[in-house]
Amino acid sequence: MKNKGITLIALIITVIVILILAGISISMLAGDNAILQRTTEAKENTDIASAKEQVLLAILGTYEKSADISVTKLKSNLEEIGATVIGDKFPITVVISGKKYTIESNSKVKEVAENVITMAELQEKASSYFGYDVINYAKTLPEYLQDTEWQLFYAGKIDDEDENEKNHIYLISKGYINSADLPTVIKNGEKVTRQVKIDGETVTQEVRPFTPNSSEGYFAMYAGDTNLFPYYPNGSGEITDTRLRKLNKQYYEWLASNNKTSKKNNMKAVAYMLDTTTWKDFTGANAEYSIGAPSIELFLKSFNKYRNQGQLFQTKADNIEGYSISIDNGQTYNQMCSYLNSEDPLPQNNPYNINKNYWLASPALRARGDYVEKIYGDGTIGVGGHARSAFGDWAYCAFRPIVCLNAGVSLEKIKDKNGIEVFKIVE
Repeated sequence: MKNKGITLIALIITVIVILILAGISISMLAGDNAILQRTTEAKENTDIASAKEQVLLAILGTYEKSADISVTKLKSNLEEIGATVIGDKFPITVVISGKKYTIESNSKVKEVAENVITMAELQEKASSYFGYDVINYAKTLPEYLQDTEWQLFYAGKIDDEDENEKNHIYLISKGYINSADLPTVIKNGEKVTRQVKIDGETVTQEVRPFTPNSSEGYFAMYAGDTNLFPYYPNGSGEITDTRLRKLNKQYYEWLASNNKTSKKNNMKAVAYMLDTTTWKDFTGANAEYSIGAPSIELFLKSFNKYRNQGQLFQTKADNIEGYSISIDNGQTYNQMCSYLNSEDPLPQNNPYNINKNYWLASPALRARGDYVEKIYGDGTIGVGGHARSAFGDWAYCAFRPIVCLNAGVSLEKIKDKNGIEVFKIVE
């Protein structure tokens, strides 16, 4: 009688085939490029596309007869579909379905990573973010400056009335720049030198605002430092770059309206601080330009934003000598005012342990036009400088350079090795 069952060998072969097919099926379902993975990715891509599509539809519904986008209407449309909108002016930031986008005034939509902090977020959270360390800027500087530390100083426009001006991120050196690292004046592409006597010996010295005094063992800025000024003879006329003139916009508008140019010592000092060629070593790969100090207008824009105090602190320039300052919404103006408290992060100890003073790149209102603005360690902002030299005041006062990063540069929030939140430039 013939056996009609399957043989043991056939059974084994059948099991092996089933196992092979099962393995192939599992691989197709759960591998790196498998059906489940591709299904998940497809869903994510669909969600992303859907989120962006919703943003684009919201934009389409905001065009006015002038073909301009209404930011107010756009915010309303986006909020109606459950989006979170940050900012009142373009570029605004939109968060929808877990995705983050920026929208420009030209309706351009760009997706950004979750940890990238947009311009709108920097401005909205200025009281938290201004003063944040930016840890990787110095790595693109010359070797002798790679130990310098930088922090976020301001984000936005210098001139809010200029529709064509782009938003920029501005950094400030976290500490004072060593006197030995201050830049030599550069004219016609070459460093400027002079002959001076130190302890009776004539030496060749590069022209910097600090004069070394070997017998005293420190660097000081005495009235004799007017030797710097012959290299900026035209004062306010030395600054021709529109971007830099905007840093002292009120002052230049007053000069223009009165058909004047200031050749006073304070504007020669300001010309040195705003000389982008002289300060070029501080301009890293991600920066548009660098200068020796913030202007008083930029300082107060940053400070008002940081304090979330509107326009409480204001400046006025209606005199060729320079600025006066108000800390009461423009009701009264003075040459000097107190403004700091112990929580404010902007002042730093200088390398001489004398005070927390540092220069601002603006002329100060005081007779003879010899004075520039500066920050005092006791919380005072106002005039500083010896009567014969804008870099005077027996001035143990230092420089904190400002860097304007390229338009479009982004900052990413990370934690440093100590677990502290910091920024890094996205490259």
